[in-house]
Amino acid sequence: MKKFDVVKYFRYTIIVPAVLILAALVSIAFRGVNLGIDFAGGTMVTMDLGSAASGVSDTDLSKQLEDIVSQHTSSDFRVSLSGGTEVIVHIQDSEEDRDAQLASTSEIEEAVRAVYPDMRVVSAESVGAVVGAELIKNAITALLLASGLMLIYIWIRFEVWSGVATIFGQFHDILVMLSVTILLNLKINTSLVAAVLTVMGYSINNTIIVLDRVREFRRTNTTHMTREDIVNQSVTKTFMRSINTSLTTLFTVGALYIMGVTSVKEFTLPIIIGIFAGMYSSILLSGPFWARICNWAERIKEGRDRKQRSSKKK
Repeated sequence: MKKFDVVKYFRYTIIVPAVLILAALVSIAFRGVNLGIDFAGGTMVTMDLGSAASGVSDTDLSKQLEDIVSQHTSSDFRVSLSGGTEVIVHIQDSEEDRDAQLASTSEIEEAVRAVYPDMRVVSAESVGAVVGAELIKNAITALLLASGLMLIYIWIRFEVWSGVATIFGQFHDILVMLSVTILLNLKINTSLVAAVLTVMGYSINNTIIVLDRVREFRRTNTTHMTREDIVNQSVTKTFMRSINTSLTTLFTVGALYIMGVTSVKEFTLPIIIGIFAGMYSSILLSGPFWARICNWAERIKEGRDRKQRSSKKK
């Protein structure tokens, strides 16, 4: 297989994610973000559909209820199955006055009761946006904690700059995933938070494979290859493995997106974006970034050593 010179073109490959992230920031400034129910607040109604729903599959039940709810509200909503014959309907707060929103909720309950006569409302409560802020805080804490633990592990298992390159690739994948989500005006909700944490764990795999091959080449380097040559060789050797691993995962997640209900699609679409971002970073970014940061650290060390030698001579 022809050797890929990924290090040479690093300055160009890094432009693509940089443009996406910048475009997302511009979109946020002018359009804002499409906050879902979990972050914008809304009404949560829990209903027990009764024995008539026990013979209906989860997929058919979700689609049926989504059709019913969509006919009686223009607000964002989500239908989720709670187990058994219970369902939870989340309806986002809208521009309408409170009375109109309550009337809309009542219409939904009556429409569901028309299909399932034994339906009873278990609970109906308002969910504030404060809960969303707490979710974001917990997600960021989990992200930073996991990144720190990964950095420590890779530092011990490989070396510190491999850990930094891995975290760089990981944050690239998350930022690109969030940027594309914002540009497509997809909903920002707890499904996206779960997708971010999922991609965070998944994206590290291909990068680790590349860096493991880098370590092997460094150990067996008898021809005094440069760091750039080592990275290019490593990416070439692991290229097909990275592609095949990502594609097999994409087939599975893609099938879930095509066949799944709305709540499943909200979870799988960001993951699909994150997998593409992970494939891009593991092949084109993480290795070259490792080579550059190692060269940068080496130059700093050499400059410090020269200053120490010159100070001793004086």
